[in-house]
Amino acid sequence: VLGAGAWGTGVAVALARSGVEVQLGCRTGEQVMALHAAGENAAHLPGVALPDALKVARCADLDTTSADLVVLAVPSARLPALMAAHGARIPERAGVLVLARGLVADGDEIALPSAYVAARTPARAVACLAVAGTASDALAHGASMIVAGEDAGWVRQLADLLRRAGFDAERSADPTGVELAGAAG
Repeated sequence: VLGAGAWGTGVAVALARSGVEVQLGCRTGEQVMALHAAGENAAHLPGVALPDALKVARCADLDTTSADLVVLAVPSARLPALMAAHGARIPERAGVLVLARGLVADGDEIALPSAYVAARTPARAVACLAVAGTASDALAHGASMIVAGEDAGWVRQLADLLRRAGFDAERSADPTGVELAGAAG
């Protein structure tokens, strides 16, 4: 998971609790030290303990080469910098799940987050996630979410994984509609 905000941390915690091997990437070494010291992400997800199995490191130090799934959990305004720094490090065998809402503005280009990411990574498939509410509520009470992408098999795998992690995940073959609805909401 690249991005240790509320949703990045929340998805990482939920996946780790379900037995998935997860790495959570922070922007800075100071953020890594703060998460280790507190045992939680006090700045973005206070009161939610980080599972012992969750590995926290700087994004630049994460080993993405063996990843089956790479979650991009940054605001859409930060996707250009994230993709410039890490897009080529995402392996071809991996699939990507984009959590960004809104549109990506990069110079003269305006794009939906999943399309922006798909054009900048060798990953085998890209999907997006739409969810309402907060990460803390989702972890405490579950959340309804929509996983959308053009690769039906990848979307099914993601929805199954998110269900095992305690979420109510529905599938959609319309990432454009899902992302436009999220940008408007």
